[in-house]
Amino acid sequence: MNASVNRRWSDAEHGLLAHDTGRQLLELCDQDNVLVVFLRHAGCPFTQATLAELKRSQTAVERTGCRLAVVHMFDDAHAGRMCAAHGLQHVPRIRDPDCHLYRSLGLPRASLWQVAGPPAWWPGFKCVTCGHWPGGVGGSVRQLSGAVVFCGQHVAAVYRSLNSWDIPDFAKLVTDAIDDHSTT
Repeated sequence: MNASVNRRWSDAEHGLLAHDTGRQLLELCDQDNVLVVFLRHAGCPFTQATLAELKRSQTAVERTGCRLAVVHMFDDAHAGRMCAAHGLQHVPRIRDPDCHLYRSLGLPRASLWQVAGPPAWWPGFKCVTCGHWPGGVGGSVRQLSGAVVFCGQHVAAVYRSLNSWDIPDFAKLVTDAIDDHSTT
C-alpha cells in the first residue's frame, strides 16, 4: 500500500529519537531526500530479507539523490551488526524501541495470522533457503515494517507492509515519490 502524503512532521515527532551519530531525524531529512526503512523485530527472517533488498536497491535509490536510513526496535549494537552483514554499515540507524515513529506514520501492528500464519510459511521457507534464519526476538513481534520517503521535511510517500513478508520495491517507491513531490 503506497499512500502518497505531503505533510510536514512536527519538531516533536522528529526529535523523538536520534540515529547512531547523534543527529536528529529532522536534521537528516533537512539535508537530502531520505528513504527511511522501518524494520520488523531482530529475529525475523524478513528483517534480514528487507536489509538484503535494501542493499540490492541502494545504488538505484542513491542515484536519485536520496539517502538511506533504517529505523529499528532493537539494540543498536545488534542493528549495527545486522546492517554491516548486509553491507549497510554506513547507513544511519534510528532506534525506536517503543515504536513511536512506527505509530506516528501509521505502520500497523499485525495479527498472528499476518505474521506467522500459513500464508507466511512459503515466503518464510524461501527466506531460510536464502540464509535468512530466524533468531531471538528483539522488538515487537507483531509490528509490521514499512518505508517512508522524505523530501526535505515533507513525507512524500509511505509504504505500509500488509504482512510480515511484504517488502517494497525501494527504487520504485523513491522514484515515484520524488516524481510526485516535484510536481506538487
